[in-house]
Amino acid sequence: MFNCTPSAGVVFIFGGSREETDFETKAPKSTAEGLAIWRVQLVAFRPDRQPETLTVKVFGDEPKLSPGTLVQFSGLAAVPYTDSKSNRQAFSFSASAVKAA
Repeated sequence: MFNCTPSAGVVFIFGGSREETDFETKAPKSTAEGLAIWRVQLVAFRPDRQPETLTVKVFGDEPKLSPGTLVQFSGLAAVPYTDSKSNRQAFSFSASAVKAA
């Protein structure tokens, strides 16, 4: 399991973001409340493992961060699911906000 609590010593480095779009219409997606959905790419460094590239969905305004910025999340959640192609457990990450640490 991916332990992403501050006490776990995880460090996140911002890589970039893009607005999530509908696959068919290419229109920007939003939440039921009308908030834009941003896909934030980052690298997670943990003391016990190799660095991992992650994508976290963030809701609201576009993250105004430069690549390489150390970041922290508010309301970070990891939801497990089973990948239908590999039949392996994976995680879907989302957060209410991202900001420079």
